[in-house]
Amino acid sequence: LGVLRLPAQGQLQEHNVVLFGACVEGDRDVVRRLHKDRAWRVRPGDVIGRRNGAMLVSCGEGGVWVSHLKASPKKTSLKLPATSVLPSADLPTLPISPCAPLPLGARPETFQDVWTTRQD
Repeated sequence: LGVLRLPAQGQLQEHNVVLFGACVEGDRDVVRRLHKDRAWRVRPGDVIGRRNGAMLVSCGEGGVWVSHLKASPKKTSLKLPATSVLPSADLPTLPISPCAPLPLGARPETFQDVWTTRQD
């Protein structure tokens, strides 16, 4: 369970949510640039960007992508893409970073959706 602060209509609103699918943002320049672009002083827990249904959360000098959220810890609450659970209209959409094929065991430096296409 965590608290995320999200900009809405010029103010930060706090939301209690359950977080899933954390991925550390490896490019600290992206996070620094987003910190400078904000009209408020960014603190850990502030949502500063979005991409493919995930939200980038400020975490000290870096950031963590959160792919899914639950609005409540109750078992009946659904786990959904983060941007489906919380409104994100006031957040910048970050471009998808192209990634060359990774060797076995390597990780990309940023959050990326993974999918496959099956052809019969």
